[in-house]
Amino acid sequence: RTPAELAIFRALKQAFDPDKLLNPGKIFD
Repeated sequence: RTPAELAIFRALKQAFDPDKLLNPGKIFD
């Protein structure tokens, strides 16, 4: 993926999972 795509995915994960409850480090890696 491009860096821009990864940044978007990270932003979405942060929005939906601010406390990193859902598999921290596993989603969108």
